[in-house]
Amino acid sequence: FSSRRRHTRFKCDWSSDVCSSDLYELILRKVAKDDIKKLFDLKIETVNNHHRTVIINESDQERWFESIDRNTQFPASVFLIGSDGREDVGVIAISDINYISRNGNVSCDIFPRFRGKGYGTKLIQSGIRFAKEVLNMHKLCCEILDYNVASKKMVEKNGFVQEGLKKQQVFKNGSYVDSVVYGLII
Repeated sequence: FSSRRRHTRFKCDWSSDVCSSDLYELILRKVAKDDIKKLFDLKIETVNNHHRTVIINESDQERWFESIDRNTQFPASVFLIGSDGREDVGVIAISDINYISRNGNVSCDIFPRFRGKGYGTKLIQSGIRFAKEVLNMHKLCCEILDYNVASKKMVEKNGFVQEGLKKQQVFKNGSYVDSVVYGLII
């Protein structure tokens, strides 16, 4: 798949599970079984930045991988690894995809050694582009815990606008935290 927009192309070759964008410089590929361990480690390391408290082990992570929607035409969720061509830098998920209303929820995590270097922005930009040009989405939404300032800055930098606030929505570390609701028309 390729399209022209601002003289850029988005190329997908799902026979090799790879998508890339020459504008954002990240290669996106479907999550593979080899990624289970590093995704498990990332999930444990970032637990305080997520809405759900997970109590998992590596077997649970393997079951999660096996449960990923295998529908290649109209998946309910897509999990992609972002790579700079040399190393994997993070993971982006587009979930709760609604093909009638053309919207979904987006989330991403950056592997620790790549944080603070602009990879979050590149990953979210690549994910937005993928959602629009491959999945034909019209809108992406996300929710971010109020104390996660870095994530709020990243989505705002990429055009997301605050659409609401869910007061005391999530219980984390002994107290209730607000959840900030964002949306982006793409």
